[in-house]
Amino acid sequence: MAGNSTVLDIKDISVCFDGFYALTEVNAAVKRHSIHFFIGPNGAGKTTLLDIICGKTKPTAGSVIFHPESRADVRLTGMPEYKIVREGVGRKFQVPSVFGRPTADELAQIDRVLDKVGLLDKAQTRAGSLAHGQKQWLEIGMQLVQQPEIIMLDEPAAGMGKPETFKTGEILREIQKGCTIIVIEHDMDFVRQAADIVTVLHEGKVLTEGTVDEVLADATVQASIWDAARPQAERKDVKTMLKIRGLESCYGESCIVSGLTLDVPKGEIVGLIGRNGVGKSTTLKSIMGLVKTPHGAIELDGEDIIRRPTYERAAAGLGYVPQSRDIFPQMTVQENLELALYAQKKHGKVPDYIYDLFPILPKFAARRGGDLSGGQQQLAIARALVVDPKVLILDEPTEGIQPSVSADIGTAIQRVNKELGLTVLLVEQYLDFVLENTTQLHAMEKGALIYSSTTAEADGAHVQRLMTA
Repeated sequence: MAGNSTVLDIKDISVCFDGFYALTEVNAAVKRHSIHFFIGPNGAGKTTLLDIICGKTKPTAGSVIFHPESRADVRLTGMPEYKIVREGVGRKFQVPSVFGRPTADELAQIDRVLDKVGLLDKAQTRAGSLAHGQKQWLEIGMQLVQQPEIIMLDEPAAGMGKPETFKTGEILREIQKGCTIIVIEHDMDFVRQAADIVTVLHEGKVLTEGTVDEVLADATVQASIWDAARPQAERKDVKTMLKIRGLESCYGESCIVSGLTLDVPKGEIVGLIGRNGVGKSTTLKSIMGLVKTPHGAIELDGEDIIRRPTYERAAAGLGYVPQSRDIFPQMTVQENLELALYAQKKHGKVPDYIYDLFPILPKFAARRGGDLSGGQQQLAIARALVVDPKVLILDEPTEGIQPSVSADIGTAIQRVNKELGLTVLLVEQYLDFVLENTTQLHAMEKGALIYSSTTAEADGAHVQRLMTA
């Protein structure tokens, strides 16, 4: 349980990057043997604060004092990272970084630590073969073996399912007996389970601080953070072409998408954005049946398709262009297009509007698809369109292509939407492309939606922070 003495004093911390203040006069007192959570939306400054504590980032103003109530207090700000580690401050980053060749026993060395993080029975297992959650626990163990006074954890439950997340909370409670823990986290169930004290950051400032119950009851927190993060309610006057409810998508034991709910209205262009690794492409693959989905529902035009194989989903009206394009490089442009018709048992020639959308294709109809360079993406989209899908699904349509081709693709997407009434769902990292070519956008973090808006009403600066935090 948390003690009364302060082990780390964060005083008036501000940090400015090229005129933008990521943190402004942040104050917090971390109590000895407490589990102190810092929460808030993406872009609030949480990870930046950890960077300052561990010496990775230098603050513009303010200080971080270790043992502030002792005569032997230590000013961490200004110290190099390795010296801060030697003082007794350890950090585990969001993505686990364990070594693939040595065994877990060779890395952690001490059975006591392995037992504490629930890996004693894996002592002779190569670290690279551990499940995702076990790698997270191992890296926590690698910090513990250095006997730190403070451990800082950046989203330790990221990518975990509910059982792994609950076990992580139990591990933190056990570790708390010997050291202080600072945690950044978005999963509020995990925060409720493990937190002693919660500091809420919003736009680089402390919004409030208290117990979990006190923070969740704060009206300012509700208005500034959680209400803004809720997905938009389904509009009753608009037909939903693609409906996702409570979707869970997993690779092995690691669940990347958890409880996702998303509506793609008929005739809209919907953009799905977020940092790398938050579950955007996994969501598209789940819709297509390419990833295991143990829970949830997916409806296409009112019909449940979640138990259907991929080829049946395509036949039902999903046109999918993966990030890798997946054209047939040895076949000609014309053969790639005709093969799509054949695969869906559709007869006749390639529609003229396809060539009108992408004028490069008829010019190079006899050229091998693999020789098109930037035109491969246009061919991949055209191949998805020839079968007249109900929903066109695009994964990173502008990746690796020059700006002029990106503009052509954006124009084509808007044309098929306006002229044919086609519904489009796309994942994209290039925010300007999303803002210019979609009608709705949703931001993802840790496999769930954290922001939803019509594109016309979206706060571009806020959305940019969500993608870069």
